[in-house]
Amino acid sequence: MLGSALGAADGAIVTHESQFKIALLQNIESNRIDCSAASIYDFVARNPKFQALWQFSPTPRVSEGRTIETAREVLFDIVEQYAAVVGRAPWRVWVDHTPNNIRHICDLLELCPDAKFIHLVRDGRAIAASVLPLAWGPNDVLSAGKWWVDQVGHGCAAELRFPDRVVRVRYEDLVSDPEMTLGRICEFVGLRFSRRMVDANALPIPAYTKNQHLLVGSALDSRRISAWRARLSNREVELFEHHAGDMLKILGYDRVSHPGEHPLTVSDKVFLGLSSAIRHMVNRHRIRARTTRA
Repeated sequence: MLGSALGAADGAIVTHESQFKIALLQNIESNRIDCSAASIYDFVARNPKFQALWQFSPTPRVSEGRTIETAREVLFDIVEQYAAVVGRAPWRVWVDHTPNNIRHICDLLELCPDAKFIHLVRDGRAIAASVLPLAWGPNDVLSAGKWWVDQVGHGCAAELRFPDRVVRVRYEDLVSDPEMTLGRICEFVGLRFSRRMVDANALPIPAYTKNQHLLVGSALDSRRISAWRARLSNREVELFEHHAGDMLKILGYDRVSHPGEHPLTVSDKVFLGLSSAIRHMVNRHRIRARTTRA
């Protein structure tokens, strides 16, 4: 949603997620592929998620070099080609909303020294309610709490380490006062705010992620802030807060339960273990089927 909003700014291009760039850097560093332009184009073009999400075949147009600068040049050339496909050329700012970017901030700053990062923080209980029905991510609410704390922890560490490169944005502020919040982000990343960004409809959603991105392109709705209260049971909220309650408080979110009031029981562990195992098997099938269709 935020990527789609920023991508509507003049001079911006928003692309689909690009997990392949981290895999590319890791393969170059471990010498599993060389750093030549031809190898990099081939690696990206054969990546299953690139094929499923970006839905075009890049033409090799960079031919020289075997350095990290070569990788950056090829990467931005692929973005340039994508911008031409979707009619967003010319552009000067690439908006990349890949969720794990901030976990790899050191490597990405080496690849793109001018990069800026947005640490988008949301109530962890809303995150759990959103991610548990999906085919990827944690498979039970307790794991969701641990996962959320880990994700947010990486973002907070990145804020401290690179204060001039990372800005924290609260989801609740974004949907409650989108013009003010988007204006602040634009000032940080070097874009000019325009009212059309509030429509958040600059990103065409491919079939591969259509189900989980149904709300992208819809009007920003502050009612989404508390929707988790109707989607999680009282016990699910208690279990989430069992692990993540302190992080909720640190980030300014009120707990619903009291620490130690409803401890984790053996039956909870058994139920969570069984339900998680079943959901994991079902999700593996869902992911295979989704990838095949894409």
